[in-house]
Amino acid sequence: MTPSKGTQEISDELVDKMKILRANRLTYAIIHELTGVSTGSVSKYCRDVKFLPKQMCHNPFDLMSDKEMAKIYKDQQRTPENLELAKSLGDIDYFKEQYEQGTRFAGPLSKISLMDLQELMDTPTDYHSPLKIDQWMRYYLEGREGSFLTKSPHLWCDLQMQMFDLHQEHKRIMVETFRDAGKTMVANGILSRAICENRENNYFIMSETKQKAAKRIKQIGDVLVSNKRLIADYGFLPNIKRFKGLKQSWKSDEITVKRHFKQTDPSLMGFSTESPAATGAHFAGGVFDDVWSFSLEQNSMKNKEKFFGWYDGELEGCLEDAWELWLLTRKGPTDLYQDLEDSQFYVIYKKPAIITYPSDWKAVYKNVGGQKVFDHIKIIKKDGKITSDGNGRFSMEFFLEKKLKMRADKFESEYQLNPIAAAGRYWKK
Repeated sequence: MTPSKGTQEISDELVDKMKILRANRLTYAIIHELTGVSTGSVSKYCRDVKFLPKQMCHNPFDLMSDKEMAKIYKDQQRTPENLELAKSLGDIDYFKEQYEQGTRFAGPLSKISLMDLQELMDTPTDYHSPLKIDQWMRYYLEGREGSFLTKSPHLWCDLQMQMFDLHQEHKRIMVETFRDAGKTMVANGILSRAICENRENNYFIMSETKQKAAKRIKQIGDVLVSNKRLIADYGFLPNIKRFKGLKQSWKSDEITVKRHFKQTDPSLMGFSTESPAATGAHFAGGVFDDVWSFSLEQNSMKNKEKFFGWYDGELEGCLEDAWELWLLTRKGPTDLYQDLEDSQFYVIYKKPAIITYPSDWKAVYKNVGGQKVFDHIKIIKKDGKITSDGNGRFSMEFFLEKKLKMRADKFESEYQLNPIAAAGRYWKK
């Protein structure tokens, strides 16, 4: 704010408007009528303004429009002062005209359409962000259009931030967490960042089924196509061919981005436990996102033999010095993950839902037409502890209700990371 005489304060934006009006040959009195600023203040701030040639002047009522004001530099003198004024007023045309190919876009993203930004940023920038991984995730992939997470409480949480940090610290790691802890979004975020920062490399994501793998690929692809902040900094990376409109050259199980050197292998490949495949590409890293299921565990020995036959005989030769991130929920005492833990090749990180149970709690029931029906959990002594996500999504009551509702072996595997053999149908409390 710029102080004027007396107690009145005049904003810098209003001062700029007055100067434009004066440059268009308006008298101090008329500027006073249009802006409400005293003629003395108008004179003070506009006394050094030079008049434009008459043929370049605009209607004063047009000039009072922010949109018209910002576009003045187009048909008035392209002096450094006018260009700087257009920049300060956020005229998107100024930033588009000043943009140099292969550099980051500095204009206001709210004022440029997604398609215009895609076309402007068609050449990748080779930008490398100085942000740490947790900062990167919050800056690019949270709370805005084109992000994985847009609304509270489904934003990046403390538990997910821990997973990101662990991925940075360890080359091979198994992160075991309870169901609904946000592992898939962690996988998507890590791969999105890897593609943006190192687009010459090849990566993969593996899930239990083709459908789940394809869904992960689509989520990552949608971010690369529609996230304005990513596009403005890294360029429009998707390798999309334009012929009679937009035509995407991707497939449901792979993504290819623009690279310096032409490669036959995709930038990101998706495959599944039910139909594993690796094309001979050499991967810089890969995410195994819940690759094992209860259905696979029913015939554990046969399915593990098939998996390790593929992993050892085909995938291992493609990994070389690649990082591996396993995001998982246990499925049974003899599941695939137990074999991996026993191999001692991976750092194991575990976060069960309930760390310590409350010493006194009970299930409260209600009578519905003479029938006893569960109503809610009552915690009498609040001395228990859960793994909190930091966003308030989970509570002790939530997990205890799951404990009562699910089979004992399924709850212990999926929430407590303590796989046990199947026993009775329900827990007793």
